[in-house]
Amino acid sequence: MNKIGTPRTTFEHKRAASALATTGGWVRGVYANALEYTTADKSVRGVAFLFGGLGSGGIALWGAWMLSDFLDLKPHRFWTTLALVWPGTIFFTLLGLGALIWYSRKEFFRPLDLPILFDRKHRQVIWMDRWPPGGLLGMFKPWPVRISRCDWDRIVPEHHVVTYTTGSTARQQHTLALMVPHANAQAAAESITPYADGLLLGEPMTLTEQTVPAVWEHVRRYMNAKGPALPPGERVCDSARPLGWWQSFGAVSMFGPGYVKRWHETPYMMGFMHLIAPLMLPLGLAMATANWLSYLTAYDVPWPQDVLDQVGPALEVGQVSGTASTAPQRSARFERNRSS
Repeated sequence: MNKIGTPRTTFEHKRAASALATTGGWVRGVYANALEYTTADKSVRGVAFLFGGLGSGGIALWGAWMLSDFLDLKPHRFWTTLALVWPGTIFFTLLGLGALIWYSRKEFFRPLDLPILFDRKHRQVIWMDRWPPGGLLGMFKPWPVRISRCDWDRIVPEHHVVTYTTGSTARQQHTLALMVPHANAQAAAESITPYADGLLLGEPMTLTEQTVPAVWEHVRRYMNAKGPALPPGERVCDSARPLGWWQSFGAVSMFGPGYVKRWHETPYMMGFMHLIAPLMLPLGLAMATANWLSYLTAYDVPWPQDVLDQVGPALEVGQVSGTASTAPQRSARFERNRSS
């Protein structure tokens, strides 16, 4: 599979990117001075370990096991074994174990969320991120959470597209990237990249060519045009972690909690999914287990008190009526952050 990535569009702060504006379902709450976006999608949590760790790592270890059948030092195979089989077995073993460990670190014992704050009053973007230390031993070291800030006017929003090709098929992955330029010309001249930092808004696995500009447009209107915290008809997302394996099963598949409700909302899709259930159910069970283990080992990272003081109190619970003056509801995690 080939991966081809290109920035498609650079949006402007003072020009509308779309006639529509949506949160994409990623606003986890609203403060007096800021809008908070989640970066955690329940439906894809654990997927990286399942496909990256068990998938690619398992294939590599299977390759090492297959090569191990030829590990003999008989005279007629001595040089072939020494030059090809032994190095290949060692390489695939290390590759498989490395993939298992790396994707385990990415999915397990990680923060519940690494949210983004758009502070309209102070015109700042504040976000959490977690970067592993460099080097081969970085996967065995602590991965601390970092809190970063940037003035809103310095943010460069870009629509990135990555195309994956297999020779017979092609698919695209869309990303809304908020890039941070270098602080000065000297730093830019000394760097090999045009940006000093960056963050992703939304989940690339669920964004499309149409929703990327619409998600940016909502943030742009909120920050620049005093737009509503939530568009008409939208509410904050449910950011509570699944309480058990059954709820994780519901997060990644058509089964689990909300099964009857989904039949009422999308009967044709549910009927089709049941037709292919014998093929998809084993994958759903594996995804649910990885999702449950990821949430089971996750931990919450509250905002520091100085950030909470800056963005102000969380708004009162209320239903969204589609007007800017109506206070949207907040999630339960708002109160936990305020009390931390």
